[in-house]
Amino acid sequence: MIELTYNKNMRVSDAYIQKGDYLKISNIQIGYTFPKNVLKPVKMENARVFASVDNVCTISSYNKFGDPEVGDSNVLYSGFDGGRYPFPMSVTFGLSVQF
Repeated sequence: MIELTYNKNMRVSDAYIQKGDYLKISNIQIGYTFPKNVLKPVKMENARVFASVDNVCTISSYNKFGDPEVGDSNVLYSGFDGGRYPFPMSVTFGLSVQF
């Protein structure tokens, strides 16, 4: 972090650096593929149902929403927390069928 003092000097300071250790579970997916003998009467080749959860949880001592994965699209601001929103959790259900 750069501090601007009263005499307009730019001094580098590590006063705002925080510990960034974390453990993140970002994706869990579970599914079931039906056996072929169950699918023959309905003339299906393959059928699978599944559920997926993204951004499940983050365990961290970081005080900003608990997620230290911060940054910007600009490489010069990599690791700089500009106050963005945390990643949302999303749940997806699906069915895959082949005839």
